[in-house]
Amino acid sequence: MSKVIAAEIKALGFSPEMFSGVDDTTFDDFLDAVIEEQAEILEGRIGSAQYAVATKPTATQVKRAEKALVAAELWRRRIVVKLSQAVGAGEDISAKYEQQARQEATAEADQLVEKITDGVTVDSTGDFAGGVTTSSHYDSDASSA
Repeated sequence: MSKVIAAEIKALGFSPEMFSGVDDTTFDDFLDAVIEEQAEILEGRIGSAQYAVATKPTATQVKRAEKALVAAELWRRRIVVKLSQAVGAGEDISAKYEQQARQEATAEADQLVEKITDGVTVDSTGDFAGGVTTSSHYDSDASSA
């Protein structure tokens, strides 16, 4: 069961007009499907035990991570819709804003996942503790050059 509801995603500024083939009557179903998909992905990343934690601050971090993952996925879908609409129009189009918003949401989700999983023990004897390291093969300095 997901931690986020459609109303919380709408409060982030997402609307039916942003997505092709989605209207007011189907928007909640569309959001529910994306929320469930991202909830499953998050649970897979942090583990079922961490996902089910009801105590704060972990429960708050899980919910925020899920919301950020949903936002990142919706921005990805918005970029696809925006670019597909421009092909037939023959006009220049930029998805720079959407891409930046997607990157920020993804980065927030990744940071929260790191916090949630930091120091999580997978061995009940306490002989093993694991953490998360994030790395990339992309050079951030090269992309701004």
